[in-house]
Amino acid sequence: MMTLVATGCMPAANCAGELQVTCDGPEDCGGAGSECCMPSGALVQTACTTAGCLAGLAMCHTIADCQPGELCCAVAAYGYPTGLCQTGPCPQ
Repeated sequence: MMTLVATGCMPAANCAGELQVTCDGPEDCGGAGSECCMPSGALVQTACTTAGCLAGLAMCHTIADCQPGELCCAVAAYGYPTGLCQTGPCPQ
């Protein structure tokens, strides 16, 4: 289970043992197997983890950021190119 810290730290190099809380995709998480999760459904409460995100809450930019069988579904409301990894067809 992923545990979020109340206060985030940046940059990631200063966050040993803590979660980085400003990410919009796995490229911000700095390592193979890391994911950027949006556990509450709010973009301002994102966190990097290697424990895996809850279904449908892993952030992505392309399908390559997602697990096999998932699609990177765009979330236009954020105002920049990011999405969520989801199974099945993307919501319209």
